[in-house]
Amino acid sequence: MLYSPSSAQHIGSRREQQDALTLYTFPDSTILAVLADGMGGMAHGEKASRVAIDAFLSAYRQKSADESIPEALDRAIRSTNDAVFQLALVLGSAEDMGTTLVAVVLDADHLVAGALGEPREVLLCRRVVGVDLQHFADGDGVVPGEGVGVAAAIGLVTKRLDSGSAWPISNNPRGRYYNARPGSKAIANSSYPLWQVVRASTAAPSYFEPEKIEILHGGAGQEPAAGEFVDGGMSPFNNPSLQALMYATLDGYHVGWPTGADKLLVVSVGTGARDPSVAHSMLAAKHALQSMLSLMDDCAALMETLLQWMSSSPTAKIIDRELGDLRHDLVAPAPLISYLRYNVALDKDSLTQLGMTLAADKIEGLSAMDVPENMTTLREVGAKAAEQQVSGADFPSNFDLR
Repeated sequence: MLYSPSSAQHIGSRREQQDALTLYTFPDSTILAVLADGMGGMAHGEKASRVAIDAFLSAYRQKSADESIPEALDRAIRSTNDAVFQLALVLGSAEDMGTTLVAVVLDADHLVAGALGEPREVLLCRRVVGVDLQHFADGDGVVPGEGVGVAAAIGLVTKRLDSGSAWPISNNPRGRYYNARPGSKAIANSSYPLWQVVRASTAAPSYFEPEKIEILHGGAGQEPAAGEFVDGGMSPFNNPSLQALMYATLDGYHVGWPTGADKLLVVSVGTGARDPSVAHSMLAAKHALQSMLSLMDDCAALMETLLQWMSSSPTAKIIDRELGDLRHDLVAPAPLISYLRYNVALDKDSLTQLGMTLAADKIEGLSAMDVPENMTTLREVGAKAAEQQVSGADFPSNFDLR
């Protein structure tokens, strides 16, 4: 039997189309139809539905021959949920953004359907890597409480814009600012909502608004005080690996991790290095933005130089033609850490090495932080880069968690 799929949609009386759909025919004539219904009355419904469609199609197209259709649908739904959740964190809409999704696969004479949209299973279902974010949404802070089932240290870097200071924030219970201090009006780090801290650490200026976090309790006749926080990349820690190392080892942070290549492994995963050759307008505002981005790149390059200088690193890259990869240089008599760094440049040559052929305008736009439509392509870039760069031999057996 032959099928000729088609689709249509109507915006009705709404000001914007919050629904998205796609039809895809595979070489074996299997047809995939996906419909996402952005949740009306909530923020960014149109973005959520569009990203859901793109993420689902990208994930389902990876179906292997030995994977059943229901298994592939389930995997694609989970991957889509992650994509929408990440978009919500980026846009600062973790509490009021979502979409439902229905997918149908027509395979010869069989019709298989999958759906996501029940109250606790709406896309952006408040779950990420096993953490139930309802706990945090109800007002609890950076550290999960009983019953959440998380045993992990969390560290983020953000910059307080109104004071100009970098703020490393962690769930280390021994940290100076983790608990409330007697006689102090300062709000303890442990009381900061996790979603706000994540949002603050990714609020890149010119792309997203700063995140306001209450940092001081109000007194008699006084309102609580809030700080304005932006992306930690505005500090020297655009690559936060050195800050993570400092937090783990410096006495003032009260973690006390011992140094040594056999005791401490730092794994740094980049989000893609922008192409510095991309042309920008030379208007004053654009020139200032370009200068800021260049400074961030310089800080990131310095961080990598310092980390390679103090480490044993099988992934060490060439710093420049003068320094090489620092394989003959150590800041101490022996390596202080083991260090792994994985990243990919978002330029034509690097993407071609990954087997990806993209139009020039598409490559130029990949570094834009406020284009959620890029997420599907960037996920593919990350998957291909990981397959090409990451090797089990990079990880010494003494760091096995088993």
